[in-house]
Amino acid sequence: MIPWDKFPEEPIQLLERGKRPSPRMRREMVRIVVHEMMCKNSCISERTSTEVAKKMVAKYPKSLQDIIEGEVVGPGYPSLVKQLQYRVENVKRSATPKIRKRKHRTDESDTDGVPPEKRAAIQDTYGCFNWDLKFLPLGEPAREERKTKDDVSANQCRFTGDQTFNESNFLHTA
Repeated sequence: MIPWDKFPEEPIQLLERGKRPSPRMRREMVRIVVHEMMCKNSCISERTSTEVAKKMVAKYPKSLQDIIEGEVVGPGYPSLVKQLQYRVENVKRSATPKIRKRKHRTDESDTDGVPPEKRAAIQDTYGCFNWDLKFLPLGEPAREERKTKDDVSANQCRFTGDQTFNESNFLHTA
């Protein structure tokens, strides 16, 4: 299952001599191994990654084992398992971003012809994005809404050392 024949010559030579490959070479080896694993099965579990890492470390313990100050850390292969798992997660990650902003709509744009999947596309709506409404919700008096907006703006602009929570203002804005 481990494609030793697909590795570049340099890391193979280092592994055979018992020397540690550079981080760049080790990442390249992980890329090759994960590519082969994904070709055979697109759903790679941590258990599978652990088995592959065990086999790799068993074949080249001096080069691939987790060693700190001359002592083997744990079973000797957890860092390789983590690298394999991270690479699997990166490969599985889709090429398109998950958060997309919707295009600015004009009054002429009609969404009736757009399929629901596109209409319900994930959008970036972090924080307050519609704070300056053109029309008030039904039942909201315009005078009171304008006063609350002005109060919030005024409180936001000035800073006092004693910041107390004024519950009455927040009840009106909620």
